Amino acid sequence: SAIQSKILNMHNTRQLSLAEMQRTLSAEKVVVDRKIEELRQQIASYKQDIAEMMEGGHESQSKTKGKIQDYLDAKLNSLATSSSQLIELVRSIWSDKFNEDVQSWQSSFHEKSLKF
Repeated sequence: SAIQSKILNMHNTRQLSLAEMQRTLSAEKVVVDRKIEELRQQIASYKQDIAEMMEGGHESQSKTKGKIQDYLDAKLNSLATSSSQLIELVRSIWSDKFNEDVQSWQSSFHEKSLKF
């Protein structure tokens, strides 16, 4: 009976920590989704700018191509930076979460093993 209550207590504690983890991940997912949406909007705006450059065909074709290429290079660098920042954000969220979980599981396992 004492062992059953300890097992039930462990189960309830694990359920609580899982619920907390889900809440935290949901909040972090909102941040990541917002960043992804910002990137999508940036890309849409770049496409619009390029379309406007293409329509402005008053200059020679090679000059327009050069301008578009320079513009694309700059924007791709900007996107690459934003994307790698997003990847780093996701990595740090997951590694922080993983480290916290491992530490809490280790300490709870250690406490439980001492009690039995």
